[in-house]
Amino acid sequence: MFSLVDSSVMSRIENNLLVRRNEFIQATSWTMNVIVLAVVIVGFASFLYIQYTTTAAEEVVEKHIPFEPIPWLSATRNVRMEEYGRQLKPYEVEAGNGVPGPIDGFSGADVR
Repeated sequence: MFSLVDSSVMSRIENNLLVRRNEFIQATSWTMNVIVLAVVIVGFASFLYIQYTTTAAEEVVEKHIPFEPIPWLSATRNVRMEEYGRQLKPYEVEAGNGVPGPIDGFSGADVR
């Protein structure tokens, strides 16, 4: 059968079309990535700008909160931090200061 185009020319045309198709896919992929990146950056910048402008107006008003010192209690003993770690005096030891009581809350001294 007789063809108008030689088979080697036809294969070169097909290869050129495949190469062009791959280049087109790469170009559209890069373009889409750049567009998505630009949308994300613009969205983030607008979010930051909106947050800055709304909080800047609120920061103009000063809030005066009265200071009230709260003594912290130790986790091991229910004493103030200033007293934590000091030595107990003998009469404090006899009275049971700083010594935990029974686990259930009852002791022989409580029963009358």
